[in-house]
Amino acid sequence: MSELENKLQQAFDALGIKPDQRESLQTYLAIIRKRDEATYNHCLRVGLLSRDAADYYGLDAKALLYAGLLHDLGKAAVDGDVLRKRQGFGEGDLEKIKAHPTIGHDLLAGIHDFTAAIIVRHHRYQAKPYPDNLPQPKAKFSEGTIAQIEMYARLLSVVDFYDATTTRDNERFGGKVTSPDALKNLFLQHKPDDFETAKELIDCGILNNSYAKN
Repeated sequence: MSELENKLQQAFDALGIKPDQRESLQTYLAIIRKRDEATYNHCLRVGLLSRDAADYYGLDAKALLYAGLLHDLGKAAVDGDVLRKRQGFGEGDLEKIKAHPTIGHDLLAGIHDFTAAIIVRHHRYQAKPYPDNLPQPKAKFSEGTIAQIEMYARLLSVVDFYDATTTRDNERFGGKVTSPDALKNLFLQHKPDDFETAKELIDCGILNNSYAKN
């Protein structure tokens, strides 16, 4: 078991995640891992970082841990060569990737409905948001719950963007970006509505790349 996986088990223990829920989460994570190891590790980091961010803001840490762990579940249906591509990423590749939030939602709907509703939204807070249309949820959510889902999905999107930019050699940003000032600048350019949240989480040490070292 890797150090990152140990950290996840510790998070399960701290949050009192029941055995059946652990098994469910681990089953989905195993599907992601079988498709692409890097995506699997990304999901672990985003889950743990989302939990940390939830603790910082006094939100439901369990809900954000689940959503972070499973936010890229839909990528299990995307060609592994596309997932591993870091250069020459074209519109055709993007179209294949853009399906993953909806696929992930459909895999979780009826099982982890709250998580499904969060993850389908995590790419809707950017310059070119997707999916264009949200799928009809199987569960009936109140207006207050929908507002909470939107808040959690936006926070998840901040953590997801952070981890992607700091751990991937992506030609879009000229490789991994680790300088705090450079990261803040990226948020200002690409996710300006989330700049203040990102800046706060970077400055307080939540977004500090610690899980990437495990």
